[in-house]
Order: sequence, then C-alpha cells, then structure tokens
Amino acid sequence: MNNVSIKSILVQPTYLLCITTEGQVVTLTEPDTIDWVMQNALPLFTNNPNSILELDLDNITSSVLITEKDGQSIVLGFNSIKTQDKEYEISTTSLVKFINYAEKNDYSISPLVQKITESLDEGQNESMKDLLTFLDRNELPITVNGNILAFKVLNKSKDPEIFYDCHTNLIGQRVGDVVQMPRALVCTDRTVHCSNGLHVCSIDYLRGFYVAKSTVLALVLVDPKDICSVPNDTNAKVRCNRYQILGIVPEEEILYVLDKHIEPATKFQELFNLAINEEFAGINRVINLSKPTISSVSEIFVKDVNSFHIRDKEYEAKVASLVKKDEDPSSLYRVLLKSRDLTKNPSLLKNKEYLKELKVFKNKYTWKELGIDDIMRKRIVRRWKKYGIN
Repeated sequence: MNNVSIKSILVQPTYLLCITTEGQVVTLTEPDTIDWVMQNALPLFTNNPNSILELDLDNITSSVLITEKDGQSIVLGFNSIKTQDKEYEISTTSLVKFINYAEKNDYSISPLVQKITESLDEGQNESMKDLLTFLDRNELPITVNGNILAFKVLNKSKDPEIFYDCHTNLIGQRVGDVVQMPRALVCTDRTVHCSNGLHVCSIDYLRGFYVAKSTVLALVLVDPKDICSVPNDTNAKVRCNRYQILGIVPEEEILYVLDKHIEPATKFQELFNLAINEEFAGINRVINLSKPTISSVSEIFVKDVNSFHIRDKEYEAKVASLVKKDEDPSSLYRVLLKSRDLTKNPSLLKNKEYLKELKVFKNKYTWKELGIDDIMRKRIVRRWKKYGIN
C-alpha cells in the first residue's frame, strides 16, 4: 500500500498535479491512473473540497474520500462505505454532494451514514440502494440527525387543521403527527409501481398531484431506515412505513416551491431551516395503520385514531360485509373506493393496476357486490380485452 493524502488536484494537459496535506507535489502520468482519477475521484473531490482524498498509488481503485466533522471521520470508497471494522459495497456518489451541503451549513452527515450502515447490517440492502438512487436523482436535503426531508400532498377538510390522505381520504392527520404501519405490509418490489405503503416524494413528482383548491403540500420527515422501496418507473417517490408531518407549505408560496425558487425571507424557508435542524415541537400523536380485525370499514386503514371521520356511512354499510370476510381487506376496500368513483372519474378505466386488481376480486364477487352497474361493466370488460387482462 502506497497512500498519499491529497487536498487538491491541478489538471494539466498530459498529467495531474496532486498537492498533499503536507504541501508536497505528487505527479500522476500513467494514462489509466489519470483516467480513473478524472472519471471517479475528481468530480467527487471537487464537490467536496474540505475532504481529503487518500490515493493508493499501488492500487488506485482502492482510493477513498475522507471527510471529518466534530472528530468523526467518514470514509467513502467510490463504490463502498468503510467503517472501522467493515466495508459495505454500495454506490456513494450521491452522498458526496450531501457532505458538501452539510459542511456549508456547518453540520455532519455522519448520522445519515450510520443509519445507512445499520440498515445494511439488518439486511436492507435493496432498500438502501433504492434510497441512494432516490437521493441522487432528487434535490432533497438531509437533516442534522441524518433524516430525509420530503413532500406529501394531502386533501383538505372542513377543519383547516386536519388533512386526509389522497389515496383513501380516510386517514385524518395534523401537523406533528406520525403516521406509521408495519414494515411487513409495505410493498418492497420496486417493479410494482403502485402498491401498499406510505408514499412521500420529491418536488418533481408533486406537479401531477397538487390541486390548489382541494389539497395542501406538507413537508415530512422520514428516517432512512423506514424507506422500503423506490418504484423504478419514476425514482421520484418512495414507499416507507413511517413519516412525520413537520408543516404545511403556505398556499401563496407553493408555486415558488414547485418551481424550486425559494426566496430567503419566506415562511417556507423558515419552516425548511427549522426542519433541517430538527427544531420542531415533537410528536403530537402516532397514527397506527394495520391490517385490521374488521368491525367496520373505518378500521381498515386506521386504528385507535380519535380524529377519524366516517365520510359515507351508507356506502360503509354496503361493503362492510364483503370486506370483513376477505383475506385481503385493504386491497378490496381500495378497489371498492375506486369502483364507486368510476362515473365521476372515468380515467380510472385507463389505470391498468386498478383493472388488474378489479379482475382479481371479480373472480370472487358479483358486479353488484362490487358496486358496478351494467353500463360500466361493459366498458370494463372491453378494457380488460384491450389490455389483455385475463
């Protein structure tokens, strides 16, 4: 091993001048070495000028990047994270830009790296790879405690302090609430684009969901260890099993947020700064979602939540008998909700995932039990044929 500690690199036409931490100059002239440094080390090193690049001159590809904050060192190989006693094979490209951001704002990403390595130790390899892909492709910051800030669109209600999820419109939640569900109930298959789990997203994903008059935009906090999968059709949303609502973006500033144009003196920037430093009041309530023992439709998604409101008691009475006897009640209820809205939202007939789920339950129940009339039945059957759903 022939290591040198580099603090800066000067690129010349046919060679590289590397300045060591001791002020010495190391010249790299070997073409393969130059190519590797230019392609792998230089971009990361440039984005993180306060770090040290440990070059192994005998085996250049084993070189690592080291950043130190508050006496803690983070050692990043170019395809690995190294701790004192272990090395994890995982891409670290996205982490370097967060190191740079954190140092500019005077904090460390050591907590994030610790959460990632702990998750890898617990066997969550795929979800951590997904997480790093998500972070790399989206402009989402990391808090001082290594958590992720993301966004979520929620429906408004008559009570200005209570918001409902867009999927079922059943889960009443306020600022400060934590919403969680068992990790085992979250879909971890990245090839399944719409499935079970709690969803949060980046700014880029919001544009197709935010509706000014009926929804709000919430800033949420997610622990990296609670990330379960990133659907590979977008890489802009994640499925997780827990999030906390930190605040609601003021309506008058939402367009600026969507355009990624945040002025320093805005309410959102104040909320954002508090979130980065995790300076908020704490948890108000914990909302537990689970596969229930059914006594009513209201318990399908929400358990022990005092703020839950039944939106349609007549519809509840019609479907409760179906739902309580099905082995997959939450999926059935999701299908029933969508089927009820077909006449108001015919675009659902283009939703292949819904049509596939509906086909599964049609094999168990009658059209009448599923709440679908004869005219809509014919349209659905034509769509099944068109999409080859058997």
